[in-house]
Amino acid sequence: MTDAPDHDADVTRIMTALAHGIHGRHQAAMDLLMPIMQRGPQATCCMLAALADAATLNARRHQPPGTHFGLAALHLDGSPGDIDNAAPGPRFAARFVTAWANGDHPTAYALYEAMLTGEAKRTMSDDLAIGIRTVYDMAVTSLRDMRQRENSKPTSP
Repeated sequence: MTDAPDHDADVTRIMTALAHGIHGRHQAAMDLLMPIMQRGPQATCCMLAALADAATLNARRHQPPGTHFGLAALHLDGSPGDIDNAAPGPRFAARFVTAWANGDHPTAYALYEAMLTGEAKRTMSDDLAIGIRTVYDMAVTSLRDMRQRENSKPTSP
C-alpha cells in the first residue's frame, strides 16, 4: 500500500521552490519539485496548476471583470509572431498558463494530456520537461516582478 500524497507538503515544496527561484537558486527549486513530478502525471499536472496560479497572480489581481487574457506572440524584434511557430515546450507553457489564467481548466488539462502521448505517459518527454521549466520560469519572473514592485512602493508615514 502506498501512502497518499501529502498535498500540504506539496504546496510547501512548491512555495519553497518558488522562493528559491526568486533568489536565483534554480537547482534547489528543481530538487524540490522533482519528487512531485516523479509521482506521475497527475501530481505533475497539479504542480503545473499551482505554478500557473503563481505566474498569473498579479495579472489576475488587476484583470477587469468580464475580461479574458489573450496570447500574443512576438518576435525578438517586437514584430507580431505566431504561437504555432514556437517550440512545443514553450508553446504548451504559454497556452497552459493562458487557459489557467482564464479559468479554463478543462482546456489546460487537455493541453497537458496532449503532451502525454505514447512513451511520455511513462517517462517525461523533453518537450514536456521544457514546458514545465517554462511555466516555472514564468512564475518566478512574475513573482519576482511583483515583489520588486511591492518593495518599491513608497511607505506611508
